Amino acid sequence: MIHWQAECFFPDYNFLQKFLSSIPVKITPENTYIIPENT
Repeated sequence: MIHWQAECFFPDYNFLQKFLSSIPVKITPENTYIIPENT
């Protein structure tokens, strides 16, 4: 379960950025239209 962890770390943007940076594929509006183009 990550729900409680997400609530605890939500205000911790330093951790949040590091966590998001560790994810190869970032879910963003840009990727939303970039991915279909690359496909």
